[in-house]
Amino acid sequence: MKIRKMKSFKIFLFIGVLALGYSGNAQDVIVTLSARILDTPVELDSILLTNLSNSSETYLTSLPIGITTYEINLSTLSEILEKPGSTNIQVYRNYCGLFQFFVSLQSMQVLNISIYNLVGKQVYQGNLKCTAGVHLVDLHNGVEGISIIRIKGDIISACYKIIGDTKYSTTLALGNNLSFQNISMSLKNSVSGFKYSPGDVVRFTANKKGISGVFSNIPKNMDSILISLAPTCTSTPWVTDVDGNTYLTVQIGDQCWMRENLRTTHYSDGSSLVDGKGIGNITFDLSTKYYFSYNDSLIYSLIYGKLYTFAGLMNDQYSGPYDSIAVQGVCPDGWHVPRDVEWTQLINFLGGDSIAGGKMKEIGFMHWLEPNQGASNSSGFTALPGGFREAFGLFHVQKLYSYWWTSFMVGGSYAFDRVINYNTPIIYVDPISSKKRRSDGLSVRCIKN
Repeated sequence: MKIRKMKSFKIFLFIGVLALGYSGNAQDVIVTLSARILDTPVELDSILLTNLSNSSETYLTSLPIGITTYEINLSTLSEILEKPGSTNIQVYRNYCGLFQFFVSLQSMQVLNISIYNLVGKQVYQGNLKCTAGVHLVDLHNGVEGISIIRIKGDIISACYKIIGDTKYSTTLALGNNLSFQNISMSLKNSVSGFKYSPGDVVRFTANKKGISGVFSNIPKNMDSILISLAPTCTSTPWVTDVDGNTYLTVQIGDQCWMRENLRTTHYSDGSSLVDGKGIGNITFDLSTKYYFSYNDSLIYSLIYGKLYTFAGLMNDQYSGPYDSIAVQGVCPDGWHVPRDVEWTQLINFLGGDSIAGGKMKEIGFMHWLEPNQGASNSSGFTALPGGFREAFGLFHVQKLYSYWWTSFMVGGSYAFDRVINYNTPIIYVDPISSKKRRSDGLSVRCIKN
């Protein structure tokens, strides 16, 4: 698939509506998001924002043509709903040749609208007399290329990047005075209940015609997020566990994998695993079905997934001699714990154990420590360094290592796993490096039946 390389610049997304720029306040959390296929920037069809801390979400759609970097104000997504009568500007559409925005005023003001080219020369100026209320303003922009629009009133001021189209004459028009009730309702419909507070864990899912990518973190102001895109599974782009957690999928060769580590605390029949918080040394306990959150932190588990003992993984099921039988274990219906041979198939498809780990690791240093050697995530597997819980009771090497169970039990007290680390593109597959005590806690990825 050949992707045309695009010029990139930033846009803001306010409650499902688009803007190029924002005059925010010190409490806003603003992030930039871009996506790529291999090394090529990609223009997105939509961005799904999911607040994993409170289960609210919204789709940002109708993204403008030619944009490959998106600037998202997470704070404003909920804040505008709470203050429908305040004085503010909210961009509605920012297309080539058309710029529309809502202006909410508590008193009559004259708005001065000026357009400047990129060398600072004013190329358009107009005024609008606005009464108190909410107005929709239309600007048909005939100024060629990228320019800056400045909107200034008595107590309101904002600047945005816009793109002109020479087929238009530059004209300014003021729409009808809208009621606060009507504008508030339209905004609520567009956000689908998304709520955000600083410190929440947010999952960003970038979509481009069946090719997607995912990133979860606690966003900080001015974070730059880069997402690698890869095909989702044809008939199963998402899978939901019994607790209602959703996971993006990825198609790698003939296999359909979860693109995220498992987070469930129940089996598909609704029965509970045992929360291992504070349990201490369980070295010789090979039967209790424990799950753990790294450092007993729910926030970590929302990002990196839960850690499971082998008993918790398998749920009293046996994978047969030499790992010959697929076991559902802790996985959702229609999915199973990957057998050792299925991990080997994945690794071979990606070029062998010496390079496959790099093709599986999430790029960048938001989750992995530097140097994150060889990371390209070209497979879309999006491996995160969730670390592990040692049976003695200590948690180790988060941000440094990924450990995942296979269903292959060896030597009575051990089972095979797969390991990736921050300092090499290798994925470890040999029996010495890749087995763990069954009472250790490791991450889980499920594979489709």
